[in-house]
Amino acid sequence: MDLPKYVRPVHKENGRTFYYFEKFRRTPKQWPRVRLLGAPLSVEFSTRLAQLPRLDAAQRDGAWEWSFFDATDRRHALPDPKDVDAFWLAVDKADAIGRALAAGIRRTFSALIVEFKESTAYQLKFDPDGNERQGIAESTQEQYDRNLDIIDEAWGNDPVASLEAFEIQKVLDKGFRETPAAGRVFRSTLSRLISWGIPRGYRKDNPVDHTETMNSAGTYSPWPPEAFDLFFEHVRVDLHLSVYSGLFTGQRKVDILKMLRPLAAAANGRRLGQQHCPNAACQILATETSVRLSLNSL
Repeated sequence: MDLPKYVRPVHKENGRTFYYFEKFRRTPKQWPRVRLLGAPLSVEFSTRLAQLPRLDAAQRDGAWEWSFFDATDRRHALPDPKDVDAFWLAVDKADAIGRALAAGIRRTFSALIVEFKESTAYQLKFDPDGNERQGIAESTQEQYDRNLDIIDEAWGNDPVASLEAFEIQKVLDKGFRETPAAGRVFRSTLSRLISWGIPRGYRKDNPVDHTETMNSAGTYSPWPPEAFDLFFEHVRVDLHLSVYSGLFTGQRKVDILKMLRPLAAAANGRRLGQQHCPNAACQILATETSVRLSLNSL
């Protein structure tokens, strides 16, 4: 059979022949090669050939990033093709999502996740210029991604409208029995995803509303006064700032670590830290008698 452009056979010493896709071979734009699965004339091999034109690769910061454009021209990120099985599995999954979206028949969780991730509801809260916009904060996005992957793995091919409250409760009861905090985050992510899909035709109600909230086992109990006394008495002085910042701003650890240096304009008292507010920089100022927060207009 005649092979398409950029597809060529490689004959091994053991007599086996493998086929590779080598786009722009022997040119400055050459892509890393991708091994094709299946034998010529097989259904699998023909499927791979049909998918090749929709592959894309780009080099960023010295690393190659791969993606696949589905039937609706949506871009799907792919793993490194060195793991050939994982690579083509991801391609098949992306292809299936695109075909389902194009057909408009089955509104699956995979399709919903794709649309949600492309929406302003999911995008980062701050643009490259530091301006606030609608979406999920960067510090929270990792948690969303982790739970969206769990949702996709569990129910990806199922229509969103088919999920029942008892199925969600079963996952919460069994899967998060020992980690209620993680269960609350999972429940919240699933609820947000389905709520976003309701006005977009994925279903008419949110089954998460009919599940039980998970009680905390007290893992996040605040420090008692004596804990602060012990900390400030025995811990290095250069570590005190982070505790002061958390105590007087109420921010999470991930946000405290990203705080900037205090503004030069705050000269009244010793500055202990600074956090971002919508239109101002919140600075922690220490005087001889108290510690307070001041807002300095930007």
